[in-house]
Amino acid sequence: MQLDVQGGRAPWVTLQQHLAACLRQVVCALGMGGLLLSGGAAWAQSMLVAQGRVAYVNAGQLFTVPFNNSRCSACHYATDAPAADNARQPPAFVLVSNHHTAANNVSALLTSFATGGKMVAQIGNTLDSPSVAQQDVFKKLSLYIGQFKAPVFQSAPTMRVASGLSGTRNIYSLLSADGTGGVASDTGLTITNSTGASVVATSDNGGSASAAQAVTAPAGISILAYNVAYQSPAKFNGTDTFHVTVANPTASVTQPVTVTVLGISSAASVRGVKGSTYSAGAGALYKVTSSDSGATTFTSTTLPGGLSISSSTGDITGTPTVTGDFVVTVGATTTTATHSANGQVFKDVTISIDGISSAASVTYTQGTAVSPNYQITSFPAAQAGFYTLSSTPAGLSFNTSTGVLSGTPTTSGVFNLTVGARTSSPVSTVSQALAVTVTSAGLPVVSTNLPASPTSSGNVNALFDAFAYRVNLSNPSLTLMSFGASGLPSGLSINTSTGLITGTPTQSGDFDLSLTGSNATGAGTALAWTMRVNPTAVPGISSTPALTASPIVTGTVGSAIAATQINATNLPITAGSYAASGLPAGLSVDANTGLITGIPTQSGDFAVVLSAANP
Repeated sequence: MQLDVQGGRAPWVTLQQHLAACLRQVVCALGMGGLLLSGGAAWAQSMLVAQGRVAYVNAGQLFTVPFNNSRCSACHYATDAPAADNARQPPAFVLVSNHHTAANNVSALLTSFATGGKMVAQIGNTLDSPSVAQQDVFKKLSLYIGQFKAPVFQSAPTMRVASGLSGTRNIYSLLSADGTGGVASDTGLTITNSTGASVVATSDNGGSASAAQAVTAPAGISILAYNVAYQSPAKFNGTDTFHVTVANPTASVTQPVTVTVLGISSAASVRGVKGSTYSAGAGALYKVTSSDSGATTFTSTTLPGGLSISSSTGDITGTPTVTGDFVVTVGATTTTATHSANGQVFKDVTISIDGISSAASVTYTQGTAVSPNYQITSFPAAQAGFYTLSSTPAGLSFNTSTGVLSGTPTTSGVFNLTVGARTSSPVSTVSQALAVTVTSAGLPVVSTNLPASPTSSGNVNALFDAFAYRVNLSNPSLTLMSFGASGLPSGLSINTSTGLITGTPTQSGDFDLSLTGSNATGAGTALAWTMRVNPTAVPGISSTPALTASPIVTGTVGSAIAATQINATNLPITAGSYAASGLPAGLSVDANTGLITGIPTQSGDFAVVLSAANP
């Protein structure tokens, strides 16, 4: 419809006809204060909407020089009486389609008042270069008009918040600002979850959200803020959701707000094995990762013994020295949160270390019963009957059903063993080195199983080791044992490590031995021992000096002769078996030693027979 514009003022009747023809919607009746309903959030009670209504009632504020009857209400109210408008509720508030386009749409107003704009035909003025103050009025006017059109989101709200921290986002910029939708008014910003509304609502995954409308007015054009606040659950990682509702007197719209919570994304548990070595990279026991790809500075609370964390990579490495379940809190510093401050995010992780939990070393005393017994324990608990021990020290016994090592150790030293068990939940085989130290009971006592002379230990030229004769020591030690035997017949020797006497004797006779031995404590007292080796032939007889056939003169009647020794081979010689028959009177032989002595009382040549016997 073409309007007749004269003197910058549209004829009232013509405007009424225009409005009647273009009537689309009667939104509400306005009274004192317009849409400033009681209560609500701060922005609705601010000067923005209030001043917007003033601008609506008196559009002359938009121009440098106000002119008569230029206010918007001249067309959009049913009366043309500002006093009456401010004093009572007008009968109707009429909007036409072009009026809707100014809802939350500053650019539409600027275009309308610019040269060639739609408002020029109505009020006969232009505004090609509005001042900052004039633009501010347009802002307030567009917000006021926006109360009469349903809000519309041009995109769904999202937030990006660090785990455990609170964040705030202004969702005003997500509302349509092109005239297709309005804005919230008064109590028109609320937060809900799937079950209903509340001032502070619990989100889908345990966070909390609330609405906080506010207006900031820096120098220049006022800026409106619809702030929604979100508090992430502590140690949460993933996506959370709550809903925001924007409402005004016309309608309301509800949108889900999707919150990306930046936290620790790595697993909540991990298993390792005591004594296993875990290295950086692919070999790490655990790697702290974050849903924030730019996360830095990885941390953890106290880790199981032997493990450490790299602050730069998040790798947990090392060789665990303990067993059990350990709950540690790992952390990282976010860098890409956009609606909260970046900071440390955390997660509780259970690190389970499987393995043998009993002691890795024990000390006992030689000759003393073990007390208490050594019990193999493991984490997780072992299955009965599945305990193992690589070897059992002398004097001790091991029960594979119960895992108990008991007894009285008889050998001192350090026994390097391996204990093991099969666990039940989860089923696995675990093992551990066990050092059993048995301290010496003291210096050894030397003994032997050699028979003492006159019992024979063997025969000359006969292999000796079949008899397994040896030197023995009390308080034996696993190492540092030493044996000795001096005086052995030719052909025999002693093993200094085992005490075994072996060989083939090439001498017969009785041999005076000195048997010795030492352990870790020191040397014992030497043992004197006479060993007999039997001959395999009768003795061979000779004498010293040699007796020969006459005419050799051996002595003189009446004078003691030089002692003559009967020599016999193939020892030993049986006691009392030396004899010399045919000796001249005055001479005799010692039957035990074979020594001929005396003073001859006869002269002449005497045929003497020398003899001796062996076994």
